[in-house]
Amino acid sequence: MKFTRSVLIVVAMGLFAAACSQGNVFELEVGQCFDTITDELISDVPMKDCAEPHDNEVFAVYNVTEAVLPSAETMTEGCFNRFEDAIGEPYATSIYGLAAITPTNDSWDDGDREVICYGFVFDGPEKMTGSIIGSGK
Repeated sequence: MKFTRSVLIVVAMGLFAAACSQGNVFELEVGQCFDTITDELISDVPMKDCAEPHDNEVFAVYNVTEAVLPSAETMTEGCFNRFEDAIGEPYATSIYGLAAITPTNDSWDDGDREVICYGFVFDGPEKMTGSIIGSGK
């Protein structure tokens, strides 16, 4: 059975870019880049080489330790807490927005505890080139 994960978009994101390979959302790691996700429930993401223009980059991955599935807002708070250490700039003054890919009720019941935190260009339709990790922006 293929599971999906929910995406909480903290700030509105741009349009989906199609010409790229697909990557399993359960295998995303810090430093990997991908283009915008348009579905609420996802199992694959459009992967991109970070050296090429892209919409998003994973800056943190962590496991939820609560006994019951927390709210998406609570899980996204964990991303806010990891943002400055990863990017080198406080979220409030950064040029990047953030969002989280979080477990769904179904994937939680099957043992999924992973939250994937990713950053994206906060303002405008432009894409990123290179890594945001340690950028201080």
